[in-house]
Amino acid sequence: MIVEGAKIGGEIVGIDTVRLYIQTDVKTAETFLDGVKKDRKYRIDMKQYREKRSPDANAYYWVLIGKLAAVLDTSKEEMHNIQLNKYGVIKLDEDGKPEFCMERDSENYLTYKHNHLYPTDETESRKGVVYRWYIKLKGSSKYDTKEMARLIDGTVEDAKELGIETLPPEDLERMKAAWGTQ
Repeated sequence: MIVEGAKIGGEIVGIDTVRLYIQTDVKTAETFLDGVKKDRKYRIDMKQYREKRSPDANAYYWVLIGKLAAVLDTSKEEMHNIQLNKYGVIKLDEDGKPEFCMERDSENYLTYKHNHLYPTDETESRKGVVYRWYIKLKGSSKYDTKEMARLIDGTVEDAKELGIETLPPEDLERMKAAWGTQ
């Protein structure tokens, strides 16, 4: 839950303990506390807030993916995975460590629609079948504006290299500027 307009403070209460205070309006606090069960323990994770990507940015990215896929004679899913492999973000677990998985060793990993993978050099053979370790990539629907900007900028450059028409730089900048307002 993002608490807009909240005031945050804190104090050191022990050698390894900090007490945090969040001041907000009653309605927001009641909504939050309604879901809290008194007989359970809770952990609150805090991370830097980033704006979500804009619908325009997402739509433009998929237009470019379609054009790249047509020129390179491949599917949109495969093109999307190729771009994520080039410009994507590694998926991290709760402890901030990269997530891995093992799959059969083949190029099919590029055709997966919801499982985005980056191959490592590590393989294992089991009963005559070769498996490869992959690093999991975060799906672009979970990207913040900075991550999406990198993905779009790289995809725009790839499109230009193939002679695909892209938006003029001023339109790209306008679309990026809109991220902070949507």
